[in-house]
Amino acid sequence: FFQAEDGIRDDLVTGVQTCALPICHGIDLGYESDVSAAWVRGHDFLLREMLANLIDNALRYTPRGGSVTVSLERDHEQACVSVEDSGPGIAPQERELVFERFYRVLGSNIDGSGLGLPIVREIARRHGAEVGISDGRGQQGTRFSVFFPLFQPQPIQTNQSAASADPGTESPAPSRQGL
Repeated sequence: FFQAEDGIRDDLVTGVQTCALPICHGIDLGYESDVSAAWVRGHDFLLREMLANLIDNALRYTPRGGSVTVSLERDHEQACVSVEDSGPGIAPQERELVFERFYRVLGSNIDGSGLGLPIVREIARRHGAEVGISDGRGQQGTRFSVFFPLFQPQPIQTNQSAASADPGTESPAPSRQGL
C-alpha cells in the first residue's frame, strides 16, 4: 500500500529534490496539504515514478523565479495529488495531445522525449486513477491532478481478539499485504 502523503513528502525531501537540483535552481519547490493521510492501493515504485515525472515536467517548464507546488487533497471517495507550476501553461487544444507518446509542444525548446506524460497516464490508469489538466492559479501555468479512489485499510485482527470472538476456532496469524 502507498500512503500518498508520505510518498509525496518522501519524494520531495529525498529522491525528487536530489534528482531535480540541477534543473530546479531558482525555482521554489513546495508542498501543501491540510490532509493528515490519504491511502491509495498501488505499486509504490510506479506511483513514485508517476509523481517524479509530473514534478520533473513542472520544473523543466517553469522559468527561473517561478514555483512548483505539490499538493494533496482528500474527500470521502478520492484522493487528489496535484502538481502545479507557474510556467507558460498548455493551450486547451493541446491538453489531450500531451498524453500521446513522443508528442512535444511546438516552440517549447525544452529537452525531453515526450514520454513522461504518457507514462503518468498509464500508471494512473493501472491504479484506477484519472489525470486532469487545468490552468494554474491566476490562469498562469499548468496544474496536473491525479484522482485516486481511496483505499480503506482494514484493522488487523489478532489471534487474541479472534479467540475472544469465537473461542472454538483458531485464526491464522495476522498479515497485511500490499502491492
